[in-house]
Amino acid sequence: MRRPLAISGAFLWGALIWWASSLTPSKIPVKLDWLQAFGPTVWNFAHFWVFGILGVLLGCAIDPSGRTVGIKSRAGQAALVCVMVYAVLDESHQWTVPQRTCSLADVVLDTMGALFMLTWSGFPFGVQSDRPARNVWSATALLLGLVLSYLGATMEIPGDGFLSTFLDATFRKN
Repeated sequence: MRRPLAISGAFLWGALIWWASSLTPSKIPVKLDWLQAFGPTVWNFAHFWVFGILGVLLGCAIDPSGRTVGIKSRAGQAALVCVMVYAVLDESHQWTVPQRTCSLADVVLDTMGALFMLTWSGFPFGVQSDRPARNVWSATALLLGLVLSYLGATMEIPGDGFLSTFLDATFRKN
């Protein structure tokens, strides 16, 4: 992937994520009832894929050649850090949107998605990774993503409210 295309793609994908985070559930322009039929676990797991794609696009944008993405490369590592920072900013942004919440579990899920995509060499867009397909990190990220999606949909995860509590204490005077 050429670098200018990757930079544009990363910017547009990040903007799409931000826009989607700005919507209250009643303002979502697409009917997603069919997705709800699969349950909240599938809905939560969407974070994993959405931020995984962002991680690959950022990795390609950061790499001077615009081609190499992998967690072993500096571009891949920088992309992972960028995704973590963006995930915190995105969840903090959701804290300001009515009927939306911010979740530390979502930040972890977003990061696991980026880690998975940056370690999986079989990424379907032809990006070359510097890791073999059967990678322990990739499998671990995928497994943690699935488990966290399920737990987030079925129970209150301990510590998940930390980000909301911090934002409330810092910016809202009750």
